[in-house]
Formats: sequence, C-alpha cells, structure tokens
Amino acid sequence: MSVLKLRLIGIAFIFLSLVGLHQVNAQGNSENACPQRTSNEICIQVIVYGRNPGNGRCCVFPNPCSVPGGFETFFTLEECEAGGI
Repeated sequence: MSVLKLRLIGIAFIFLSLVGLHQVNAQGNSENACPQRTSNEICIQVIVYGRNPGNGRCCVFPNPCSVPGGFETFFTLEECEAGGI
C-alpha cells in the first residue's frame, strides 16, 4: 500500500473520530454526544467503538484509553451495534 493511501486512511479515521465524538442533535444540545475520557496513559492508537450504557448508542474513539468507564469496547461498528453477539 502506498504512503499516500495510508495517510488518506489515517486522515479518514481521524475525521470520523472527531465527527463521532462531537455529534450534536437537531436542538443544538449535546445530550447524545459521545463523551471522551482524558488520560495521560500511553495507549495504542487504534480506532475502537464503545457502547454507551445509558442509551445504547455506539461511539467511535481514537484509542481504547479514550473509552469512558462503563462503556463496552468493540473493534468494529458492526460488533458494537450487534451488542457483541
């Protein structure tokens, strides 16, 4: 795979992460926004999905360390939406 393709894929993942973390509903509030845990830990940079235990919504995160406590973590959106089954 060329360096350019890898960079474009990386940019796409970053964009999707930012969009997923900052979604706002039509009323302009962020009640459905995906929270992000801040940490000083060294963490592998791999896109993961977490299911919000409060509303069942799947959120995308830039790494496993960013997933808030209480969220179940998945490596694909499909797994998250299926509930890990």
